[in-house]
Amino acid sequence: MDEPDDQELGLSEPELDAMDQVEIPFLNDILLAVMANDGEVYVPVVPFCEHLGLGSPKHQVRYIRADEDLNEALRLIPIETQGGMQKLQCLRVDMLALWLTHIRSTMVNENARPALKRYKKEAARAILNHFLTKAAAQKASQEVSNRERLPLPSPSAGLDEWITYYDGMAALYRTVQQQNTVITIHEQRLDRHDEEIAALSEGFIGIKEALAIIGEMNTEPRISIHQQNQLQDLVSKIHDATGLHQGTIFAAFKKQWQIPRYDELPAAQFDVAYEWLRQWGRARWAKKTTTSQPPLLPADDTP
Repeated sequence: MDEPDDQELGLSEPELDAMDQVEIPFLNDILLAVMANDGEVYVPVVPFCEHLGLGSPKHQVRYIRADEDLNEALRLIPIETQGGMQKLQCLRVDMLALWLTHIRSTMVNENARPALKRYKKEAARAILNHFLTKAAAQKASQEVSNRERLPLPSPSAGLDEWITYYDGMAALYRTVQQQNTVITIHEQRLDRHDEEIAALSEGFIGIKEALAIIGEMNTEPRISIHQQNQLQDLVSKIHDATGLHQGTIFAAFKKQWQIPRYDELPAAQFDVAYEWLRQWGRARWAKKTTTSQPPLLPADDTP
């Protein structure tokens, strides 16, 4: 998580402690939010930038600091992240919509543009509703679990008492539903991670197979010392017959057989390679003379 450097920016927000940190499902993603020890709800700025595909969280923090109203609502709060506990700049949730209104569609990732309007209009409300629902559910759960202090309303209880009871139960079940949604999103992420790991594993298997093939190629027997001497003798005869430098002859041979050194030639290719070199030398000699035989070479060993 790329959190702007306070020392680099030369500024630092007042610090608060997080009393409660929650994950809130929103538009097939999860929003982080905290209830701080001042009783207010805050959202970390950088994750919001990441959700919207904003290229520079530092630029957004600078913008918030430059705005008088937004800067007053910015606080430094410890947030539990995948990388451990980090102090992040967090904006009070009632100022979230004001910050988002300045973000134009051209500033965000193309894939996030359809969701930008809903972020502006609904994100703050979704976060606040989550905390209100959670508080109501906790109250209802405490009241329902302690029947000695608050028993189930009797059939003859008044309408207000029953409304209060069922409102609390509804809030409790809404919280459970939200938690299940968060679990589902996490499970979907884990499934995607499993697919990515499987794909990587297949890639590694392919690499291993390729390395094995290369290893087999590298372990293929090379030409013997005797065969190397035969090639050297033939190169010398071509040099004598054509005047070509031996390095030029060896270079043509290595290029033809795609090997770094002539002694890297696989033994199984020796006969074909030797014959190719003879014919190559004969063709070069033919360009220089009209004599029927190259000098210094017997007929059966003529390049």
